[in-house]
Amino acid sequence: MMPMIYSPAFQKVKINLTPTVTPLRKNTINSHEMDLSTANQAAETSQLVASEDDGPDDPTPVTPPSSNSDKQVDIADDKSTDIETVIDPAKTLTIDPLAEGKSHTHTIIFLHGRGDNAENFLSSLSRWRDSKGRTPAEVFPTIRWVIPQAPPRKCFNLPMTWNQWFDVYNVKNFAEQEDVQLPGLQESVFAVRELMRKEAELLGGRWDRLVLAGISMGGATSVHTLFNLDIPPGSDGIKKLGGFMGFACRCPFAGRETLQEMREVLGLVGVPEAHDNELLRNTPILMQHNTNDNLVLVERGRGLRDILRKFGASVQWKEYAEGGHWFNSPDGVDDVIEFLKYRVRAGDCTSKLHRRRSTTKGVLGKFKDGLMRRVSSSGEVPTL
Repeated sequence: MMPMIYSPAFQKVKINLTPTVTPLRKNTINSHEMDLSTANQAAETSQLVASEDDGPDDPTPVTPPSSNSDKQVDIADDKSTDIETVIDPAKTLTIDPLAEGKSHTHTIIFLHGRGDNAENFLSSLSRWRDSKGRTPAEVFPTIRWVIPQAPPRKCFNLPMTWNQWFDVYNVKNFAEQEDVQLPGLQESVFAVRELMRKEAELLGGRWDRLVLAGISMGGATSVHTLFNLDIPPGSDGIKKLGGFMGFACRCPFAGRETLQEMREVLGLVGVPEAHDNELLRNTPILMQHNTNDNLVLVERGRGLRDILRKFGASVQWKEYAEGGHWFNSPDGVDDVIEFLKYRVRAGDCTSKLHRRRSTTKGVLGKFKDGLMRRVSSSGEVPTL
């Protein structure tokens, strides 16, 4: 039986499965191991590469958008802004729980990186395997996975438009004219919050069973969502998410000293009261970064870790020697599974699933051959 991926708009997307695995090429974004020399070579051949840490050395001076940090922004009341233009339901892919006869217990909302899309990212997650050869979806078959897609935005200093949660002025110095990041980050954080609310409703209002995750720019967007999220307390009287996971990511507007100052940057409404860090204090957080990441340097990840801890969060920090600007596998996936099992308490239904693997092959594993190869049709080679 052909597996289905479902969108929130109830549009079924059939995946064409093929019996052979397409070899991953080193210079495609499937590998996520493009180093700076490769990126520079691609730029010289007009295959411009824009990543979180590789871009114009001397960007052409352009007047950035003015900051809105001195006023609150209610995007929902701005009739020129349609939430669905930021996160299109028809492009958001979801995988319903795989376990037969068991209810949906948790949801993970996972944001992809810059230049990626939901379908490509889902294909990559099918290769995200632990030391036993399992995907997290196989280990936790009662989890619902939600993969939203970033909207297309024109790159500020490059003559192209990419899927990106927000734009960046100078990727070698994020503090330079950092307000370029502001409009997209405001829109994306607001849209992600709304998506989270809808998913929490499907869980019966159990925010403590909702996990927010992101890689690279998706992780940067997710962490600002965490800063600006206000939710009702659970049955235990505590405000918390099931968990937060950040991979190979940094913190936009990192120079702010307090959580309140960080919230004031985006100026959104519907945020916790001043100095309220209850959600951060109580949400389990896992962060992973590879020390050979040449795109978002590990120092930037450590900086985000320190900011979270300064704001009162308890962060489980993991570094790995290999993996580049991507997930570490299998050790990193082992740590993700341990985090979900013991911190999020997602519940391990592995034994039942393995009795079915001979026929289902984990379902997600089947996706790896049928989904599109991660190279844009224009020949450009976007990176996360």
